Amino acid sequence: MPPQILTDGLQFPEGPVWAPDGTVYVTEIEGGCITAIAPDGSKRTFADTGGAPNGAALGPDGYLYVTNNGGKGPGSIQRIDARGKVETLYDHWEGHPFQGPNDLVMDAHGGFYFTDPGSVSREGLKFGHLYYAQRDGSQVKRLQYYFSLPNGIACPTASP
Repeated sequence: MPPQILTDGLQFPEGPVWAPDGTVYVTEIEGGCITAIAPDGSKRTFADTGGAPNGAALGPDGYLYVTNNGGKGPGSIQRIDARGKVETLYDHWEGHPFQGPNDLVMDAHGGFYFTDPGSVSREGLKFGHLYYAQRDGSQVKRLQYYFSLPNGIACPTASP
């Protein structure tokens, strides 16, 4: 079957997540929101996240988890319930603000991994990091650092 356009008019879509009911959720980096796209192609704003939502993953608890790179503001990790209510779980590690969280993947142990790529500017390269966080907002750990712009992440033991 050849690819087909399901919908259009999205503002820099990323992080597609397929829900069990057939809905596809996408982050809109330029729109600062999460859009729900029904199987018939109709769409609606599911959640207003602010900033620039980037990656997304559906947790086994039914929440949608989002890496928000912040756009021109600070980055964060957000959790969104079934009604579209947005909660910020993390916006820093040990007092250091995130530079722009990018992608995430759930694991089978109650948490998730996410990348924070850093940036390139006239002042030079700000190295990126790999973190592990609990879904309940209780703890985030930096696992690796000094990556050069890490983008995308997969986990062989990730839950669906």
